[in-house]
Amino acid sequence: MQEILSNNDRIENHKAKRVLIIYHEELFFLGDTCIKFNELKVFRFLYTNAEIEINFAVDRYVGKYKAILQNNPYIDQVSNLPINEIDFINYDIVICIDYREDLILEAIRNKYFSQHTPANFKTAIYSLTNKCLRPNAESIVIFPENTSLYDTAKVVTENKPRELHISNEEREWAEKWLRNNGLQNDESLFIILDSASAREKMLNIKIYFDLLRYLLNKGKSQILIFDEKGMGKDLFYKEWLGEDYCKKIIFSKNLGLREDLCLLASPQTRLILGPCTGLMHCASGIYNYFVSQGMPGESVPAIITYTGEYPTPEKNARYWWSNSPLVNCVILKQYGNNREVLLLNDIGTDVNITDNLVPCNKYELSDLTALLRKSGI
Repeated sequence: MQEILSNNDRIENHKAKRVLIIYHEELFFLGDTCIKFNELKVFRFLYTNAEIEINFAVDRYVGKYKAILQNNPYIDQVSNLPINEIDFINYDIVICIDYREDLILEAIRNKYFSQHTPANFKTAIYSLTNKCLRPNAESIVIFPENTSLYDTAKVVTENKPRELHISNEEREWAEKWLRNNGLQNDESLFIILDSASAREKMLNIKIYFDLLRYLLNKGKSQILIFDEKGMGKDLFYKEWLGEDYCKKIIFSKNLGLREDLCLLASPQTRLILGPCTGLMHCASGIYNYFVSQGMPGESVPAIITYTGEYPTPEKNARYWWSNSPLVNCVILKQYGNNREVLLLNDIGTDVNITDNLVPCNKYELSDLTALLRKSGI
């Protein structure tokens, strides 16, 4: 360990040629991951001459990680090696985002220090575990933190809209897929997200289907519903809406996460509406990126997320959506018999937004249709 600390003291950031990030999260939450991965740009700004590689140690999430990172200009390579197969000596700097940093140290000792200290082991190793991962009572953090990363992150990412990178070719793929599935050239696409990590994030089911009827009665438009697991949502929707209404709904079945992200970016998308959930964060990032590349404001769809009560007051609507200028984040409050529907962007940052919140299942249809009309839908 002393040798690693000495390497940390000697390393000069601008001379680093290869940097490895080890990322090992036990649970996958799309929204959290989208937010965290936006901060990966800090490595490019701190290690200006280095190739940046990220290694994911949990196999079951690698496909989703790659879907989020595809086209990301701040990461040069993605790998998926067990810790004991990583050749640490080939990197100038290793950044650990891993609950079990002791296992990383053990792998290094077994591979390079079992008999003697090699003179050529000059790799600097730092920890970002406490900064990047959810608190875990079983985590073992060993390596020192790199405060220069924090300082750079404040400059590079703080109060900056998050971005998710979709290419023009991927937008063209989405356009072709939708055309093949019934969307006409002159029709608008309304994307409705109908699932979340917790049931309490969802609307009352009757209000939800009343909202769909409202949208389905709009002329020259169709609705897209994601059915990523192929659960047969079309049959469920027919029971609620009937055959005629469902003729205007496109179900994307068994597509991968990247394909779903591309559909969010479709040129004909005019509305993305759903609970405070991962795909909403992805939608925000996609259109933040498009705007940064010159997309005019009138081409950005209405992006509306409805929120309710949050498990902890610290991680409230402002925590999740304050860096999302294109998102209409709806907050519902109740004072006795009086209800108030607010937009986060209209509330001053000094105002407490956690009092008198009510669950999402208390929204009424008029709360949402009024906002849709205001958004031109």
